[in-house]
Amino acid sequence: MSVLLLIGVLVALASSTTTGGAGAALVGLVIVAASGAVLVRRDLVLGLAGAAVRGVRRLTGHPRGSVGARIEATLARMREIPLSKPSTIGIVAIATAVWCCDFLCLICAFGAVGAAVPWNGVLLAYGVAQVVGSFPIVPGGIGIVEGSLAVILAAYGTERVDAVSAALGFRIINFWLAITIGWVSVAAIALLERRRANVAPGPEGQWQ
Repeated sequence: MSVLLLIGVLVALASSTTTGGAGAALVGLVIVAASGAVLVRRDLVLGLAGAAVRGVRRLTGHPRGSVGARIEATLARMREIPLSKPSTIGIVAIATAVWCCDFLCLICAFGAVGAAVPWNGVLLAYGVAQVVGSFPIVPGGIGIVEGSLAVILAAYGTERVDAVSAALGFRIINFWLAITIGWVSVAAIALLERRRANVAPGPEGQWQ
């Protein structure tokens, strides 16, 4: 994601003519820099991030409850993930292919709503939305992905209605459709298991 986001930042900076577009590109650049720092000095960065979360909680009382615990649990899990060179290369290759296909889904969403694709900022918008949506604040980044995606697309010239429509269309396919298929699959599997249990032989060899 950092590689795709970096490409999006470079494209956006090269073609940005508005203050909003430049600001969004700078936000993307900060995210790329932070991601690179995590890869190079992960323990140091995660330690500082955890200390920052605890310090903010002492001063302001936020984030409270499960949100703060979820953030700290995520940071702890990230420390446990091994990052050898072969595994890192394999993960990056697979993830990049998945994200590229996901990005093409966003491009198709523009065609579905009849809007022009803002090529100078669409990759940046996608990258920032995905990174921000991965923060352990709201499950699945609900609302965060849609909002950040629509705001950045609007900053690069897309009409607000078109930006919101494309963002929602993308999320319906990218997120909600996958969840729906998953729940239907779980229900179907549970139903099949129940039917198998009903026709299984009883303790005396008789069918139930």
